[in-house]
Amino acid sequence: MIEQFPNDVRFPIIKASSYLYYFANFEEALTCIDFTLQRAYRTGFFRREALGVKARILLQLGRGEQLSKVLNEIMSLEMIEGVPDIGPERDFVDQAPLGLIKEDVLIRYNQFRPKRAE
Repeated sequence: MIEQFPNDVRFPIIKASSYLYYFANFEEALTCIDFTLQRAYRTGFFRREALGVKARILLQLGRGEQLSKVLNEIMSLEMIEGVPDIGPERDFVDQAPLGLIKEDVLIRYNQFRPKRAE
């Protein structure tokens, strides 16, 4: 499918998510999502969604420094009207162990996407 639709971002997001959730092969998931992000930035589509998948992968790998950078990138994205993407997510922030994400980034992300009262 990826070869048939070379500009589609959703197929490689699904592939990276499969490596993350079904195969628990986090390094392969990271490779896939990095490829996906190149396509997402080139086309403008689903950038935030791809970054969210990358954040989930980095969380599983315990790479706090990189996760903090991805969160900064998510917060800095300017959404383009009419271009499909998702809203800001925070499950990867809520699941992160204390101290994994830089404190200043966590504070800004909590302001950017406040936690909903349950």
